[in-house]
Amino acid sequence: MKNPVTIFFILYFILSNVSAQDKVSSVEKSIWGIQIGLPPVAVYNEFMLADEFSLRSELSLGFAWQSGTETVWAVSPVIQIEPRYYYNIKRRVGKGKRIDGNSGNYLSFIIGGETGEGIKSKDVELYPGIFLLPMYGLKRNVGNSFNYEFALGVGYAWSFQKYTDFFTGEDFNVTIGGIVLGIRIAIGYKF
Repeated sequence: MKNPVTIFFILYFILSNVSAQDKVSSVEKSIWGIQIGLPPVAVYNEFMLADEFSLRSELSLGFAWQSGTETVWAVSPVIQIEPRYYYNIKRRVGKGKRIDGNSGNYLSFIIGGETGEGIKSKDVELYPGIFLLPMYGLKRNVGNSFNYEFALGVGYAWSFQKYTDFFTGEDFNVTIGGIVLGIRIAIGYKF
């Protein structure tokens, strides 16, 4: 076994198998997709930061309505980034379960914002805002390109509003904050 070519091929074979196993038990390098559900429509990219970590960036449409004596509604764009930790990727691989398309359970932290612009019914005011939302979720793939996702979390949001004083006519800015519930129930398609 003194032949350097033989030694090279044996080492190459061993190292390529170890490398392939590492790649199999990590999130995908980059995924583009579209989801519908809650939020109504979202286009996203999720790219790998480390074996079990990814960063999802998303552009979605936020939808709100209220019914009573008169039904009012609003649709506005929402931009968010979401670092994700897929904590059970290696365990899923060990059990022979799918991890393609980042199938797995995750913990994440959404940082998002709304511009305050959008389409709305009459007498509805849209305000810019930001939100911070820790989430627990799961994502599973069906077939080669379809997926479904469920996530739940509780966080905090701030809305930046402008008021006009009734008596003085003076404008002033007010920041209103509160606890928010985050829900993601979506089916999607990855490109």
